[in-house]
This record gives sequence, C-alpha cells and structure tokens, in this order.
Amino acid sequence: MTSRGWQYEVWSEPDPHVLENVRFLAGYRRAWLFDPDLVAALRAVDLPPMTRTLRPARP
Repeated sequence: MTSRGWQYEVWSEPDPHVLENVRFLAGYRRAWLFDPDLVAALRAVDLPPMTRTLRPARP
C-alpha cells in the first residue's frame, strides 16, 4: 500500500473525554430538542455572555 502512496491508521476506542465533548456539541444540531417559545424568551432577555469550558483531550 505504501508503495502506491496510500496510508492507513489503526483506530480503536475513542478517548472518552473527546467522545463526551463530541456528544455534547452534537446536541446543538438538534433544534427539535428545544422548546421554541423558551428559546425565543431567552433570546429576548439581555443576558451576560457565558462560556462552557470543555476538558481538553488527554494524550
């Protein structure tokens, strides 16, 4: 394979912290999980900015 310029990697189970972060972030793709009236009410309120700190991936 390498003689033809191809490469491959062997993968096993993902790092649990990375997987946890990916699953958390994937939740934001599902708009149907959030009540539209609640989202509209929250957007109408002047809230201070907030951040969510995700744990870095462990080596």
